[in-house]
Parts: sequence; C-alpha cells; structure tokens
Amino acid sequence: MAKQATTLFLEEWLRSISGCNSNVDSTNSSSSSARAIIQAWAELRDSLQNQSFHTHHLQSLKTLLNSQTSLHVADPQAKVVLSLLSSSYISLPNESYPLFLRLLYIWVRKSFRPSLVLINSAVEVLSHLFNAQFDSRKCPLLLSEGVLLLGAFAFVPSLSEGSKTVCLDMLCRLLEEEYQLIGSYGELISDVLAGIGYALSSSVNVHYVRILDSLLGIWGKEGGPCSSITHGLMILHLVEWVLSSLINFRCFEKINVFACESVEISKANYVPFAIVMSAAGVLRVLNGSKMNGLGLDIVSKLRGSAEDRLGIVKMAKQATTLFLEEWLRSISGCNSNVDSTNSSSSSARAIIQAWAELRDSLQNQSFHTHHLQSLKTLLNSQTSLHVADPQAKVVLSLLSSSYISLPNESYPLFLRLLYIWVRKSFRPSLVLINSAVEVLSHLFNAQFDSRKCPLLLSEGVLLLGAFAFVPSSSEGSKTVCLDMLCRLLEEEYQLIGSYGELISDVLAGIGYALSSSVNVHYVRILDSLLGIWGKEGGPCSSITHGLMILHLVEWVLSSLINFRCFEKINVFACESVEISKANYVPFAIVMSAAGVLRVLNGSKMNGLGLDIVSKLRGSAEDRVEFFARDIISRSGVMNADNDPTCSLLLQCISLALTRSGPVSSCAPLLMCLASALLTEIFPLRHLYTKVLDFSHRNSARLRHDEVKKHLESFLFKEAGAITSVFCNQYVSVDVESKGVVENLIWDYCQDIYLGHRQVVLMLRGKENELVGDTEKIAEYAFLMVVLFALTVMKHKFNSKSTQETQWDVSVRILVSFSCLEYFRRIHLPEYMDTIRGVVASVQENESACVSFVESMPSYMDMTNGTKFSLSQKVEYVWSNDDVQTARILFYLRVIPTCIEHVPYLTLRKVVIPTMFSMFLYMGHPNGKVARASHSMFAAFISSGKDLVQDERLSLKEQFVFYYMQRSLSGYPAITPFEGMASGVVALVRNLPAGSPAIFYCIHSLVEKGSTFCGDIFAQEADWLRNRQGDSDACKKILELLLRLISLIDIQVLPNLMKLLAQLIVQLPKDGQNMVLNELYSQVAESDDVTRKLTLVSWLQSLSYLCAQATSGSATSKGVQKEVNMTSAWSTDSLILSRLNARL
Repeated sequence: MAKQATTLFLEEWLRSISGCNSNVDSTNSSSSSARAIIQAWAELRDSLQNQSFHTHHLQSLKTLLNSQTSLHVADPQAKVVLSLLSSSYISLPNESYPLFLRLLYIWVRKSFRPSLVLINSAVEVLSHLFNAQFDSRKCPLLLSEGVLLLGAFAFVPSLSEGSKTVCLDMLCRLLEEEYQLIGSYGELISDVLAGIGYALSSSVNVHYVRILDSLLGIWGKEGGPCSSITHGLMILHLVEWVLSSLINFRCFEKINVFACESVEISKANYVPFAIVMSAAGVLRVLNGSKMNGLGLDIVSKLRGSAEDRLGIVKMAKQATTLFLEEWLRSISGCNSNVDSTNSSSSSARAIIQAWAELRDSLQNQSFHTHHLQSLKTLLNSQTSLHVADPQAKVVLSLLSSSYISLPNESYPLFLRLLYIWVRKSFRPSLVLINSAVEVLSHLFNAQFDSRKCPLLLSEGVLLLGAFAFVPSSSEGSKTVCLDMLCRLLEEEYQLIGSYGELISDVLAGIGYALSSSVNVHYVRILDSLLGIWGKEGGPCSSITHGLMILHLVEWVLSSLINFRCFEKINVFACESVEISKANYVPFAIVMSAAGVLRVLNGSKMNGLGLDIVSKLRGSAEDRVEFFARDIISRSGVMNADNDPTCSLLLQCISLALTRSGPVSSCAPLLMCLASALLTEIFPLRHLYTKVLDFSHRNSARLRHDEVKKHLESFLFKEAGAITSVFCNQYVSVDVESKGVVENLIWDYCQDIYLGHRQVVLMLRGKENELVGDTEKIAEYAFLMVVLFALTVMKHKFNSKSTQETQWDVSVRILVSFSCLEYFRRIHLPEYMDTIRGVVASVQENESACVSFVESMPSYMDMTNGTKFSLSQKVEYVWSNDDVQTARILFYLRVIPTCIEHVPYLTLRKVVIPTMFSMFLYMGHPNGKVARASHSMFAAFISSGKDLVQDERLSLKEQFVFYYMQRSLSGYPAITPFEGMASGVVALVRNLPAGSPAIFYCIHSLVEKGSTFCGDIFAQEADWLRNRQGDSDACKKILELLLRLISLIDIQVLPNLMKLLAQLIVQLPKDGQNMVLNELYSQVAESDDVTRKLTLVSWLQSLSYLCAQATSGSATSKGVQKEVNMTSAWSTDSLILSRLNARL
C-alpha cells in the first residue's frame, strides 16, 4: 500500500487504510467502456472547436471519470481540458469545474513525465480560477479538488521552483480562508489531506510551516472539519507517507522543521488528537527505517520527541488508573527500578505456581527461601499481575501469622502485592482493607523498629496512602492510615535520605493521602511534602524531585477540582502557595506553585469554583515571582551558578514556567530565565573554564563525563521549551529589563566565541570527543540565540522603538550571529528571516553600516591568535582557526550588502583594515571562504554613489594592484577561478575608462597565461586532450580574457588585443584554432558596431599571424618535411578563408 500511494492516488490509499469507503470522487463500480471513453474525448474536442458546452458534454466528463482507475490522460488530452477551462468564449457550468480538475489530477499523477509547458499553463489557469473566479464558483468539491491538484503539481519533481511556489501559496490560502466549506463534508477530507501530503513532500521549502499548521490546526477552527477517529487515522498514515519520502530522499532540513513544528513544540491552535496521530505516524515510520550518520541523530531526536508527545497524553491518563509512582518517574525523566517490575515478566504458569507455594507456606506455617523467590516471581510481572481478594487474604494471613517467621526482605514485597491489589481492584473488599489496616498498624507500631529499612518505609507510605484513597473505605480506617503515614514521614524520614530512587514511592503515597476524602492531618501531610527536603538527613533537593512535586500537585489538584472539594482547595492554597512556612524549602514551593498553574491553565470553572481558582492562580504566580525576585536580588543575574541553592532554584523556575503553561510576564521571571539559559542550560562559559584548566591536566575524562552528563540531563532536553517561554516573557516586560537581557545574550555570544575558539585550538586532535560534545551544547545555544534575536527584531521593528534603537539592535544581532556562525549546522527559516530583517535595517543608516564593519576582528587579531594560546606557547596558524574562519566568512557575506552605504569620509578608516583581512582570506585553503573574499572585493569595487567619487576611485584603484597580485599568486592552487573572475569583471565594469588599474589587470592576466602556456606547450602537448592541472588553469584565463573583449572599454581594448594576440600565437595549432573559433563566434554575435569593426580587422590579422606561425614552425623542422609543410599551409589558408567568410 505504501508503494501504491506513491504511484497512484494518495487520497484513495488514505481512505482504504483508514477503513473509509468514500465515493466522493467520480470513480464508480461500473467503469465506462473503451468506446465510451473515446467518444467522450471526441465530444469534448468538439465542444472546444464549437466554443460551446452543453449538457451532453457534462455527461462526457462523468463518463470519463467513471473509469478513473483505468483512465489515462495524455498531454494532448490535458491540453484540451486546459483550453476549455481557459476559454473566455465558453460558459462552463459550475458543476464541471471539479470534474475538469480531477482529469488534470489523473493526468499529472499517472504521467511518467508530464509536459512542463502544460503544467505551467495549468498553474496559470488555476491561479485565475482561485483568485478571480472562486467567489462566484465557490463550493466544497471545488475546494477539495483544488487543494488536491495544487498539492500534486507542487509534488512534480521536474516542475520549476516558481510554479511550485505559486501552487503552494494558493493551497495555503484556500486552507486558511475557505476551510469552512468542507466543515460538514467529511467525505472530502481525504482529498484535502492528500493535497497537504503532496505539498509537504514537495522539493521546495516555502510555506512548509503554514501547511503543517493547517494539517494539525484546521480541526480546532470554528466551522472547520470535525475531529474523528477516521480523520485521525488518515493523519497518522499521511505523516507516515510524508516522512518516509523525506527520509528516503535525505531531506534532513525538512525533517528538522517537521519535528520541531509537529511533535516538539505544540502550538496553541494545534488539536490534541491530530498531534497524537501525527506522533504515532512518526513512530510508525521510524520503527521501520534504518539510518546512520547525520540521519541517525535526527531520527533518534525525532523518535524521542514523538514518544514524549504521546507520553504526555498516555501517562496522564495512566496515572489516574494505575500506579501514580510510575507516572511520576516517567514524566520527570527518572527511570527507576526500585519496584519489582522487571523487563522480563514471569509466565502465567510461573505466577500460578508462585501463588500455590505461598498458600502452601500459609498452610504449613513456614516460610523458606523458595517462598521468597515466589514473591519476587509475582512482582516481576507487576504491570500485568492482578491480585484478587482471595490472594490478598493469603498475603494478609501470612503477614499477621504469629507462627511464621518472615525474613525482613519479604515485608516490602508483601506490601507491594497489597498495593497492586488495592490499586487494580475495581471494588476491593472493605473487610480485607480493614484487616490490612490492622496488620499495618501492628507492623509499623510494634514491629517497625526491629524491621526498619528504607524500602519498607517507602512501601509502607505508598500503601497507607493508597488505602486512604479508596473511596469506599471507612473514615476510621482512612484516619488510621493517614495518622501512620504522617508519623512515618515525620519520624523516619532519614531512612530515605540517601535513597533517591525511593522518593517517587513516598511522593505517590503523599499524593494518594492528599486526595483522600477525609480532611484529617491534611496540613501535616503538606508540611511533609514541602518541608521534608530541608531536614537534616532528609532526601536531597534535585530537579528530578522538583518535577515529581510539580506533577504530583497537578494530579492532586486535578482530583480536588473534579470532585469540587473546595474546602481542601482552600487549605491547599493557603498552606502551599499563600503562606510560606519557615520549614518549607523554596524549590518545593516553586514546583508546587507550578503544578497549581498547570492545572488551572487547563481547567474550566464557574461560580464559586471560579473565584477560588482565580485567587489560587494569583497566589501561585506571586509565589514564583517572589522567589525569582529573591534570586536576582541576592545573586544577580549571572552569579547564581556560584550558589548550589540558587542554581537549583533557577533550574526549577525555568522548568516550572515551561510546564505550567501561560504565566503573567514580569522582569524577575525574565531575568531568571536568562540566567538559567546562560548558566544552567548552556553553561558553556563554566565548561570552557574547566576544560582549559591546565592545573588538572589529568582530569580530561572527568571534564568529558561532566559534559556528557549535561547533554543527557533532563534540563538540557527542555532547552527548546524554556527558550520559547523566555521569548514570550521578553515581549511583555518593561523596556529597561528588555535592554538588560539583550545585553546579557549579546555578551554571552562574544564569550562563547572566545571560549570555544580557545578550546578548539588547544584540544582539537587531542580531545576530539570532548570538543564534539561541547559543540553539541553550543549548537543548541545557537538555536536559542536565533529564536531570541528573531523575537527581539519583530518586537523592536513593530513597536514604538526609535530608529536608532532598531539600528543598534540590528548591529548587535549581526555581531552575535557572527560569533556563533561556527555552530550553524542546519538551515533555519528563523535565522534567515532575522538576517534579512536586520540587514535591511542596517542598510538604512550609514552609522549602522560603519558600526557593523568596524566590529569585524582586526588583521592583528586574525593572525596573532588568542591570548590564551600565546600564553601556552602554542603555534598559531590562522588558516587552521576554524571558529574564527566561520566568523570572518559571515562578515564576508554580509559586508557586501552594506558597503555601498558607507560614506567615503569614513571609508578609509573602516574599509582599509577590512580589505586587508579580505586579502588575507583570499589565501584560505577553504574554497568557500576564498570565493566569499573575492565576492566582497567585487562588491567594494561596485560600490560608491557619494559625491566624492574621485577619492573613492583612487582607493579602489590602489586595491586593484594588490588584489591582482594576491589572486594570481595563489592561482590555481588556492585562488578559485570563479571568485577571481567575478573580481576582474567587477573592476573592468566599474572603474573608469582608461584606468591604469585595468591596464595592470589585463597585463597581469596575460602574463600569468603566458607563463602557463610556456610551461605546458613547450613539449607540444595535445591541447584538446590535456584537461588537467596548469592546462585547465591556462584555458580558464584565456576564457576570461576572451570574455573581457566584450566588457572592456574602448581605450583599453587595443592593449588587450595586442597582449591577447601575443598569447594566442604562442599556443599550439589546436589551441589556436579553438580560440579563433571562439573569437569568431563572439564577434559575429556582437551587437556593438563600434567594437565590432575593430575586432574584425584584428581577428583577420590574428588569423594570418597564427597561420604564419604554424608555417614557420613547420619550415624550421627541415627540408624533409616540406611536403607536410605545404599541406599544412594549404589547410591553414583554407581555414583562414572560411573564417573570413563567416565574418
């Protein structure tokens, strides 16, 4: 099916694989005969010939489409359809338009190579139809057929990029403006989705995000199509089809965009069911694909994002029905094996045998090693194990028997079995629950001191909370359970102080207890939740535990809101977010407040509930802001990483704002997010300092382990989401805070450039793996800076900011981008949008242009290396400095766009240092860098519209001499010919007629060509067969000189002709003939009458000289070759006559 979808009709495949049998298209079970099809085409041709369209012509269309599966539409038939659609003399009924579009769709999908002329014509017809005529012919079927056909056209590989762009633009406009037409026509959705699928698989990237927005967001719009399981399946398999195509053709850039938009970042307008099915489609493809290299990294990232997207929905539901502790571990990124769940679950036979042995143990009043193994066998299958009331009774009997001596190791296992029983049973026996409470009371009151262990404590808290959460349990039993739970947490908390893997069980028990229907000990339980972390010997504070607290509060508060427990909500609000007790730990309060906000942002309340929720929201936001303000006031924006407590709190606040949903903007939150991004999430400055710390020369492995640990950390994986929140906060804060944060980011970019440059210079070739992992962090930091810069640009350019502010910000963004250019490994639309915007802004102001050009590193900085490398006495080679080269390449690409706007008064001061840097990089071994240097020279030569042209001209001419020397000295080994040619053509076109610089340029080129020719043809090597080395370089110089004949001014032309003639005469006979033929063609095609007269005379003389040179060469070889000489002379004379005749 997947193969068929790529060769026939995607919409039919979607309907088939999603179990939808639609007759929306004209395909019918009774297809038309071959005679009927031929007759139908004949009638359509008659309609075109007679310039009329009647009812029987409409029936002919339907006859054709009755055989869609077997029908083939060739180019001539498509031409008939297009002629009918475009004819202004034929009045077509509205009903016919969808049928004509379906014929065109069959043509373009079944043709092996459809005519590009016809496709371009079809695009024009559709453009007219959907722009000028659509309002008068608007109908659901026309919309669906139009989207389908436009997507199919954009999917044709050979179609021009311009036509594809037009198609995609129309497709997006139809989906965004006319989606309501198909709102109640579910049978048309497959055609619309197929059109979207073709568009997403097109070879061009324009409107890609807009198309994805329609795929995932159209279902939530008012009047749009309805959400359904059938449409969800279509989305799943459409994503499968699109992503398979992108992976097969290694379209990694599009895969990145697809991943970012569809599964990593969930936009507000995206509908959950569409996101879920899209993520499922991604996983369906990835589970069947094999990738390596770059593809493997991208696919691994995409798989993780898709699984996370599904996990948010899946785990949230699972937590309400199964085991809260497992959900907490999963959603906080903690993979713990503390429970007995094992990857290899026990078989049904083993489980039955294990229960039998436990019953034997009870009957025989003895407990041996194999009985303990039976317990472990049961708990190996916790996920699938079901404990019924009779089995729970066996467990309780074993625990309560005074005749059986149970080993201490068995108690946590027995409690886990009871926990499975009470959580999985629909209605557990109240008698057994009461009995269990008595057993637990005896265990934790009378026997706990002798059996005390961390695992027993965590299992006890978990089970006591679960019992208190059972709705049908008596209030007395719940009270007893809660009392024991509080006592254990308050008196025995030190048992789990160093066992972080048990925290999820303890927190789950607290969560069950807080959701109990009784109110006793509620404040005591909250005290343990928020204060246990600060006690001596208690569990440690960590980001993982903070996330567990956040989602635990989310789980508890959701339950309280669903059951309208307003009294408990009030107590919870008062104790956890309104009043901060002295023993409460800040990170726990912050994450608790974030959990509150996460619930409230997704809940809908009215009446009394609305007042409580509004009050609770305000208190939670105030609490987070309070701690953010406290961090900034105590540690400053960039010094929090020196204090472990502040560092943890920064991490928690950043994750809290990410997980909680929309939060009111304020300066302290923005400052905290900036500090977290620059010191905690992308701690590159800290890492560079440690990496370059040569006082610990033997600690490379430790440093690398720290970098790898950070890459795998949960906080780093949330960098994208935190950046998004950071940008949203930036937009709404005061101007002063915006400025502070902007400066922090721009200064960070400078520091990263300097730090990474030192690291690469010192460790490249020694610690390549360490350098590579550090660069992975820097690559994500680059993405963060790009998104922030785009936000700043949009806000500054669309607000009331002054032009001076806009210019200053534009320059700062460009400088920052230059610092991070080394880390730009993928094509980002956001990056290109920002570059275009800020460059256009800089071009508007001379001082901004000057400021940007002046920011380029000086020649001394480029050639002398860093202070650190000098202090370490490391040999510095500028061409090996990859980080600096990437930055200079950025300048070489951007400066040409603004050098035109630099006034001459500052030109000498600004441009001369820049030009010498450019000349330096003309000799860079990387061809891309060298070409960029030549392009910058060409831009400089082409610039200048100010009033002091003479001074600017003088400066240009001075640079030409050095440029030619630098270019030709490295040619062909280093200097790329295309770059040098662009510079030469620019100077010839832009310097005034008769300029000495042009004479020098021509003379230098001819001299270089003569040197090559002399070396190559001294041995009379075959010109036509010698295609390598110096021969190829010589030919390229000749080609350039020939091109200059039509470009150079009349004053210099005689000199060029003279020097060129001298060079051509040196060539062997084959080379002369080839050059002469090229010259004859060039002169014959010239429209320049003045130049042509001169060139004709010169060319005739040159032809004669070449013939004479050949003849003389033959004579010198002796009398014995006289016959050959005569023959050669005759041949040359014939060629000369023939060439003269052509002129």
